[in-house]
Amino acid sequence: MSFYGQKIGVLKSGNVLFEGTPAELKAHAERSVWEYRVSPNELDTIMAENEVIQLLEEGDGVNVRVFAKKEEEGAKQVAPRLIDRYLAVVRGVN
Repeated sequence: MSFYGQKIGVLKSGNVLFEGTPAELKAHAERSVWEYRVSPNELDTIMAENEVIQLLEEGDGVNVRVFAKKEEEGAKQVAPRLIDRYLAVVRGVN
């Protein structure tokens, strides 16, 4: 990802996947990021059934951020971070 003044560019293998303003990038991944709080025993199932963005161990559980188009049982919808938006472009999530 490159920042040029008020424009952002996302490249993959030499191809331009996105070029636009931060506001335009913000539209990617809107209402598509969900977060689970699971035990380590549930992690394999969540990872097999979802497109995982991030894992974060906290205490005796794991917070798992995923892409999903609709409400996921057991997950709460969260605001996408910049990395989520970047990954949405790279992975083709709209």
